[in-house]
Amino acid sequence: MEGILERNIQGLRAIAAYMVVVHHILDTFANNLGFHHPINNMRTGGAGVDIFFVISGYIMMLTTSDRPIGPKRFLYNRIIRIVPMYWLLTIVALILIAAGFKMFGQNPIDVKRILTSFGFLPYFGSSGKVIDPILFPGWTLNYEMMFYIVFALCLLRHDVKFRILSVCCILFCFWLAQVYIDDPLVDYLGADVIIGFAAGIMLWRVSRHNIVSPVIAAGFCLLGVLALVMLDYPIPFPIPHARLIVIAGALSIVFGAVCLERHGIKIKDGWLMHEGNASYSLYLIHPFVLQFVAKVAKVMHFGGGYLASFGLAAVMLITSGVAARLLYSKLEQPLSEILKLSRRKANFVRT
Repeated sequence: MEGILERNIQGLRAIAAYMVVVHHILDTFANNLGFHHPINNMRTGGAGVDIFFVISGYIMMLTTSDRPIGPKRFLYNRIIRIVPMYWLLTIVALILIAAGFKMFGQNPIDVKRILTSFGFLPYFGSSGKVIDPILFPGWTLNYEMMFYIVFALCLLRHDVKFRILSVCCILFCFWLAQVYIDDPLVDYLGADVIIGFAAGIMLWRVSRHNIVSPVIAAGFCLLGVLALVMLDYPIPFPIPHARLIVIAGALSIVFGAVCLERHGIKIKDGWLMHEGNASYSLYLIHPFVLQFVAKVAKVMHFGGGYLASFGLAAVMLITSGVAARLLYSKLEQPLSEILKLSRRKANFVRT
C-alpha cells in the first residue's frame, strides 16, 4: 500500500505524528516534570489525530477504489499493518509496569483492561468514563479498527458509490445516536472524531474531479492551520461539538495538500517522506521515549525555565524521531514484509 500513497499525504502523516509528539511533550512537562508554562495548555498538537483520521478515510478509498478487494483480504492487510507493532509495544509497556516503572498514568492494570487493550475495545471505569488503553495512544487505534470493520462490511459489494454512501451513512448514524442518546457506549462509538473518517472518504470523491488552483489550495492549507490554532484562543461562548471545527480544519489542510500535488507541487523524496513512512512507529514509540527522557531530567534536577524547557523539548523530539526510524527500519518494515510474504504463500498454496 505504501508505494501508491501520494507524497504530500506522506508528508502530512509525518507532520501529524510530530504534532502529537509535541502535544505529549507539553503534557509531560505539566504532569510529569511539574513545569508550569502557559504553553502547557496548548491543544493544537492534539489535532494531529484528526489529520490522521481524515487521511485514513482518504487512503482507504485510494487503495481500494481501482481494484477489487474483499473484506477478508482488506482486514488482513489492515491487521498486519496495525496489530503486531501495537501488541508488541503494549507487551513491553506491561513488562515495564510490572517491573515497577510508573508509566502512562496511574490507572489500574487489571485483566479486563489488558483484554480490552489487546482487543481494541473501550474500557469503562467505575464512573462510566472511558480509560485509555495501557499504551495510551491506542485510543485512536480503537476507532481505526472500528472504522476498518465498517469499511470491510461495505466491501461486500464491489461498487464504489455504494461504499462511499454506506460507510458515511453508518458513521453519521453512529454520530447522530451519540447526539440524541445518553449512554456511555453510544457516546464512545459516536464520538465526534469518527466524522474525520467520513470527511476523508468524501475528500477522495471530491478531489477526483474538483481540483482548485495552487493559490486557492495553499489558501485551504492556511485556513486549516488557522482553524487548528484557534483551539488555543479563549472563546466567550460554548460551542457544541467543537471538535467538528478541528475536523474541518484537518480536512481543509488535507484537501489543499492533495490539490497541490495534482498541480505537481509536492514534497521531495527526502526527510519528510521517510518520516511519513515511520509515522506509525513514531506514534507508538514516543510515549516510551518521553517517559525515559523525563525520568533522566528528574534525576539530573533539570530546571523548568523557558530556555531549559525548549532544549529538553528538542531532545525529546529528536530522540523520538531517531527511535522511530530505528523501530521502523529494524522491526516494523521487516515484520510487515514477512507477514505479506506469508499471505502470498498461503494464497499460492490454495491456488
